[in-house]
Amino acid sequence: MHYHSASYSEVKILDRSIFDFVYFLSNSIGMPIGALLISIFAGYYYTKNFSRKELDHLV
Repeated sequence: MHYHSASYSEVKILDRSIFDFVYFLSNSIGMPIGALLISIFAGYYYTKNFSRKELDHLV
């Protein structure tokens, strides 16, 4: 039985190896979009009254 397996590092997507592409996708695209969505959510959800209530619990 003859079996030929290709290494995943040989697979190219947009002239990058699959590992470089996933790294690029997660760090250069995923993290900034996630940070933007978190900041939009925080700005919408955390109002002044909510912040004051939370800070009063600390004092």
